[in-house]
Amino acid sequence: MSDAPIEVEVAADTTARGQMSVEEALQDVLKRALVHDGLARGLRECAKALD
Repeated sequence: MSDAPIEVEVAADTTARGQMSVEEALQDVLKRALVHDGLARGLRECAKALD
């Protein structure tokens, strides 16, 4: 792995809204994780992700 900095794109709509509440931020993170297959829901999906 290289020590090059990682650039992350931030959607314009999240910065335009200003501050987010904790609930809104959690909802946004979970929604993004679900889209990118980084969220396991339920016992079966969690067991599958661990294998």
